[in-house]
Amino acid sequence: MVLTAKEWGWSPTAIIREAKNPHKHHWADYNFALAVKTLLDEKCPACGVPIWWAFSSNGDIGFKLKTICCEACLFKAENEPEAKDKKAGESHVVYAVPDDEDGVLPPRSDYFERERKAHMEAHEEELKSRAA
Repeated sequence: MVLTAKEWGWSPTAIIREAKNPHKHHWADYNFALAVKTLLDEKCPACGVPIWWAFSSNGDIGFKLKTICCEACLFKAENEPEAKDKKAGESHVVYAVPDDEDGVLPPRSDYFERERKAHMEAHEEELKSRAA
């Protein structure tokens, strides 16, 4: 909903509330915009997996590769001679899967807590080296 509003130049809350003026912004629109921007920014630019799983060294996170086939891409590839070197219509998608017994992926907060600790340790080391 928020991405659609952004694309159309409308207010997300105006769409939700079915307001008469979709261009009049509500104070909550800024929160929606920040949330969507955060989610989009916190994905690996190469594979799209959220960074709290993609960049984590947590052994409870595994990954799988799934081949998907888009029929429209298949049609396009079959009808474009320069695309013959690639398997028609196929794309590879990476996604996170739990590697542990309980079958649950760790939450976003775990990743950021580990990053915070690593940052603080590096900062403390830098302060020690400056003092020496």
